[in-house]
Amino acid sequence: ETLVNFPTQKTISTLSTVIMDVKCFYKVRIQALHSLAQCVSGNNDPTVNEDLLISLFQKLYGSADNEAIPRMNNFTDFPQYFLQQDFMRAIGSVKDQAGMTTRKIVNFLSTQLHYNDNQSNEYDDSYLIVAIIDGLTSTIPLKVDT
Repeated sequence: ETLVNFPTQKTISTLSTVIMDVKCFYKVRIQALHSLAQCVSGNNDPTVNEDLLISLFQKLYGSADNEAIPRMNNFTDFPQYFLQQDFMRAIGSVKDQAGMTTRKIVNFLSTQLHYNDNQSNEYDDSYLIVAIIDGLTSTIPLKVDT
C-alpha cells in the first residue's frame, strides 16, 4: 500500500512482476494489482497508463488467437479466478489526470462482458460478471457539472 506513494518505474515494474508471479500468494497479487492501478491512475508519465494493466490482463487471460478477447472461462484455479475478478475492478478504477475514465477502459470492460464465455466451465461465472459490472460502474463520473 505504501508503494502507491512512490509511483516510479521501479515500483510499477515490481508490482507488475508480483502480479504475474503465480508462485505469490493470490491475495498479495491482488493487493499489488490494486496498488498498481493507483500508481497508474492520474500518473503524469505518458508511458504509464491503463495499457499496462490491460496488457497484464491479456497475458494472463487473453485468447491465444486474439488477446483482446478473453479466453473461455476455466475456474479450476481459484486464485487465478479471484485475480481475474479483481482485474476488472482495478482497471475500472483507473482515471486520467482529469479524474475521468478513458474510452479504452470502457471499451475493454465492455469487451470482457460481451465475450465472456462460460459454456465449457463447470463453475458459475456470476461473480466474474458482477466484477465486470463493478468495473464498468466505476467508470461513471461521480460528479456531474451543470
